[in-house]
Amino acid sequence: MKLQEDIDWRGSYERADGSIVPAQVVRRGWKASALSAEQIEEAQRKVAASMTPPEGRQIGLWIAELSVITARREDAPEIEELRMQAYSQRLAGYPADVVREALLVRGWKFFPAWAELQEVCDRLVAGRRQIKDALDRAAAAQAERELRARALPTEGTVTLTHEESEARRKRRATVLGDMIAEMKAKAEAERVKLDEDAIRAAENFAAYRPRAAE
Repeated sequence: MKLQEDIDWRGSYERADGSIVPAQVVRRGWKASALSAEQIEEAQRKVAASMTPPEGRQIGLWIAELSVITARREDAPEIEELRMQAYSQRLAGYPADVVREALLVRGWKFFPAWAELQEVCDRLVAGRRQIKDALDRAAAAQAERELRARALPTEGTVTLTHEESEARRKRRATVLGDMIAEMKAKAEAERVKLDEDAIRAAENFAAYRPRAAE
């Protein structure tokens, strides 16, 4: 499995006011290329394992430890319980090592608001999410290639026996003959109609044709 950084290069350009916007390199994530579907699946399993969240009890212990080592305002017991539940539910959406690092390694001076913790967790897990997305795209592309390979062969790719080839040739000849006969019949019908129209036109004009001098 090879991962390549997905980079969008944006060249410099001039604004309407004459100022110059410098060139920028925007890193959008990762692109994955694999030799086989098995390699993609193995990489997906490893990434999925790295995204395993911590147990609820473990999150509670880490939050309790954080509350001891940081400055914070004491609230009523029911508020403390609600805070513990709210933080635990939200942190359960992140990998265990990310949660622990965000809570205990980050080095908070004051007990953090959820917005602060969320920002740290998102930054720590961003790389894994990008790799997961790249692997998912590679798996989808691999599945599409397999579906195309399993598709029914077209008429041009089928190997026919002599009898099948002869039968197909006769069917085509019959269809072609029918088409030619139909075209001839239409042409003949149009010719007859034109002749009839010409005769009627001549008859209608005869009444207005000047008579020869007697």
